[in-house]
This record gives sequence, C-alpha cells and structure tokens, in this order.
Amino acid sequence: MKKFPLVRLKQFVTNPPFFIFWCKRFFSYKQSSFQYKEKIKTIKQLNAKETLDYITENNVSLIRFGDGEFGMLFGAGIYPPDSDWSQRYTRKLKETLERELVLKNEKILISIPPIRQVVYREGDSPKQEVISNMHTEARLALGNLSHYDLVYGDWSVFLPHLNPDLDWTPLKNFLENKKVVIVTGGIEKMQEISLGQKTYFVECGKHNAFSRRDKIFTKLDNLITDESLKTNQTLFMVSLGCTAGVVVEHLSAKGFTAFDTGHIFRFAMEKIKQL
Repeated sequence: MKKFPLVRLKQFVTNPPFFIFWCKRFFSYKQSSFQYKEKIKTIKQLNAKETLDYITENNVSLIRFGDGEFGMLFGAGIYPPDSDWSQRYTRKLKETLERELVLKNEKILISIPPIRQVVYREGDSPKQEVISNMHTEARLALGNLSHYDLVYGDWSVFLPHLNPDLDWTPLKNFLENKKVVIVTGGIEKMQEISLGQKTYFVECGKHNAFSRRDKIFTKLDNLITDESLKTNQTLFMVSLGCTAGVVVEHLSAKGFTAFDTGHIFRFAMEKIKQL
C-alpha cells in the first residue's frame, strides 16, 4: 500500500466515526461547505508579514491551525508513514482545539490558513495556491463559528515553501536579546542549531504528545526554574503538532512568549545568519 491509503486506514481503525465524516466530505462537504464562503470572507486576518510583525513587536505568543488541527477537529488522527511523528485522535484533544480556535487572549494570536485560499473553488485559484482537504475542513469549522470579533494571523508565517519572500528581519531583531528554548521531539538531530543569545532544547518525543502534556509542562517548568529564565528575555519555539497550542497556553499563562513554529528552527538560523 502507498503511504496515503495506509494512513487513511489507520485513521478509520483508530476512530471509526471518522469514516462517516470522510464519506460525507468526499460526496457532499467539498461543495456544500461553500455555503459559508461569504460569511468566512468577513473574518479579519493579518497577512504573513503582518503576523510576524505583530507577534514580534508586541511580544505576543502564536498558535497555528493547519491541516493537522483542522483534520483533528473532525476526527482524523496523524500517523506515520506520512510523517515521522503521530498524534491519535481523542475527544479531549478535539475539544481543546475547538476552544483554542476562538480563544480570546490578548497575549496569544491564533493563526489560520489565508482566507483567500479557504474560499477558493478548485480551478479558480492561481497555480501556486494549495487546494486541499484542509480547506474543506476549514470552511466547515470557520463557517460554524458563533462570532467573528477576533483578528486572526496567517498560519503560513513559518512555512518557507508558502512564504519564500518573507522578511526575517523582525525575528532576527526579536531574538537578539532572547534566550531560545526549542520544544519538540528528536532534538538529538538539532544540536547544531543556535538561535538568540543561548539555545536550550526540551525533548518531548514524537508520538502522542497530547496524552503526555502534563509531563511536558513539568519539564518546561523545571527548565525555567533551573536556568532562572526570565519572561522578558526568553522565547519558546514549539513544534509539537496539535499539542503545540496547549504548550503555548501553558507558557503564556506563566508570562512567557511562545511561538508555535513547526520545524522552522534550522531555516530560521540560516536566514538570520544571512541577515
């Protein structure tokens, strides 16, 4: 079997109700979800540059919603071999993501895919734009929001392949006086990465981080205490898939700034060195 069918089978086996949603998405939702198009277009959103400027100028944390998060909202777990990490679906994780999508916290910016992509019909978008199952799920999730008084960021801010021309100067300037903590799995392959004044690494594993979130919180709290990290002198860069949001919330509640960056660390280091 190819990768994609194997992953789909795992999703059906581990969460059988997802099969029902998958059928409805295939036969109905891909088209019927466009009923929310005009409603979704009223959502206020910063572009990628504005997102980076906003979080660095205001010392605001970032939570990003992408294909993994929107898929999880409708029951899709994430499994190898599509990636080298995994996160099984749980109702608690779904409820957490539902809450985060409409989170009102002046110290945290929630970011979603560009609205222009979400409302494109296949065949209408420029070739460089991506049309995917994520956009169907995003239309369903965003179209059913009960209020539209939030301003969202752009999730692609830390995706080089979607943002090749982004100016990294704001991040470079932001990191100059910061200690950086990289929170992810597989840190043994990242030891050459150096960002900010000093770089720390917190190993969180690659599988089902959400079920181990309390242990991850403890690791972070211990590092903060042991290294006497200061809230105004530290940035946490988190790459934990759908669990990144709760980690960002935990750190933000302690007064720290945390970005859900995905695996941007090596690319960011190269870009900053060039500057």
